[in-house]
Amino acid sequence: MMIRSQTTYNLVADALRRDILVGVFAPRQQIPTEQQLCERFGASRITIRHALQILEEELLVRRRQGSGTFVSPTPSRKIPILVTDYADSVARHAPGMGRVVVEMREMEAPEEVAWHLGVLAQERILYARRVDSIEGEPVAMDDVYLVGHRAQGLQEADFLRMDFVEHWLGGRGLQVEYINQEIEAVDAPAEIAGLLEIQTGRAVLKEQEVLYLPGSVPVAMFVSHYRSDRIRLTSTVRWMTRGKEDRHGSNADS
Repeated sequence: MMIRSQTTYNLVADALRRDILVGVFAPRQQIPTEQQLCERFGASRITIRHALQILEEELLVRRRQGSGTFVSPTPSRKIPILVTDYADSVARHAPGMGRVVVEMREMEAPEEVAWHLGVLAQERILYARRVDSIEGEPVAMDDVYLVGHRAQGLQEADFLRMDFVEHWLGGRGLQVEYINQEIEAVDAPAEIAGLLEIQTGRAVLKEQEVLYLPGSVPVAMFVSHYRSDRIRLTSTVRWMTRGKEDRHGSNADS
């Protein structure tokens, strides 16, 4: 299990989050001003603002320019996970998250995994199954499949790291060029439901990622399941305005 240290703004966010979820601050109620929070926690204004930003990202509060900060009409605890940036999302919103490795072994690549990784079905790969929990409650799990010759030397301690991908590939001087990703809502099969401690058939978020090195060389496949009542997947997209020719085709003569 791995426990991350918490920063001052994490601790402030934790305290305010608890106040909101237990009803110290009611839905739609305005919470104390930044100055009052600075005095309560003995923290700087920038620390308080950082903590409030975390709570706003979690949809627990809404900050209104010139009016103050107000509690959401329906506050609930859902961790926002930025797609493709799990480690930083956890560090920001759930630094106390723990991780266990349920299973780790070499195995023959299952047919679907072999297809995505571009290996033969009987080729040996490294497999690991992990479960992430907050205060003893499992919220996410994943199955990790790594191309065998790229995974030599990995130990259980490596898989416990939240920044596993960066640690693994960075240590070998490798860099991911792009990721193919699929996200869907599925009914949890019995095995997954058991690990997440939910009812079989309950809706969960399933995310499948295949990582590619330069030259479109597949190196790893991750199949993750998230409790939809505890995790919210988010993404940030840079909007690119395309010209008329891009949208409707070129008007140039052939």
